[in-house]
Amino acid sequence: MRTETKSVLAGLAALIWLPLLAGCPGSLRDPERFTDGGAPDGGMDAGSSCPDVPKEILAMKCGGSGCHGTASPAEGLDLVSDGVVGRVVGVAATECKGQLADPVSPETSVLYTKLLASPTCGGRMPLGGALPDDEIACVKEWIAAQTPTGAASAGAGGGAASAGAGGAGGAGGSP
Repeated sequence: MRTETKSVLAGLAALIWLPLLAGCPGSLRDPERFTDGGAPDGGMDAGSSCPDVPKEILAMKCGGSGCHGTASPAEGLDLVSDGVVGRVVGVAATECKGQLADPVSPETSVLYTKLLASPTCGGRMPLGGALPDDEIACVKEWIAAQTPTGAASAGAGGGAASAGAGGAGGAGGSP
């Protein structure tokens, strides 16, 4: 009997201690990031339905031949290579007035305004055809989600005066 009692007590102890030893499952700091299927490197809010803007919009639709690709990019603005954020956020456009991407004022960002039906400078981009409204909205949302640089957070604009109809705005090649 004594052995049976020890066995029962050991079983009860295991039932009590086992859950405690297993520990808590823990928690995620940003659980929504893992439920929408989006990549965290896109810089978008977790609830956004937008794609990875640099890779799926800028590179694919603005980086074509003779445009903003890696080989001789128009206005020196490469929108294909890694590091797009560093080349556009807080950087003055070369042909249009303002910053390429100003997170403090995304609606005035040259990257965004060049996508609109009536850009503030030059012609509408991309040259091959206008982006759908939802993708244009995603570009604006992506710009707003970036971390402002010193110039952007101070609200500083800059760049040359307005360009002609073909002016695309660019970074002048320096990040």
